[in-house]
Amino acid sequence: MGEIKFQFHDIERVLKEMAMASTSLEPSLPKDVVKNNQLDVTKKIEQVNMLLETIMTNYKELLAQNESMVRSSVEAMKATDQSLKTSMSLQGVAEVEK
Repeated sequence: MGEIKFQFHDIERVLKEMAMASTSLEPSLPKDVVKNNQLDVTKKIEQVNMLLETIMTNYKELLAQNESMVRSSVEAMKATDQSLKTSMSLQGVAEVEK
């Protein structure tokens, strides 16, 4: 089986970029499109804007959850990597002592 190499600093950089992107996403759209207008199209635009705002808010929450899951996975991989490293070191010491 081959080796899997993780560049943890690259992963951390991407996670920070994801967090910054999701934080800077502002899902608020104009609310007063229909204010003094009786055209049906403006009412439809307001409905579409409200739906779009909901979608953007849900997307922002999904990005935050994704970033959190990736961060947890990276931490688990670091712990596993350290555990394997320790195990292999102990195994090497045991071989030398034989």
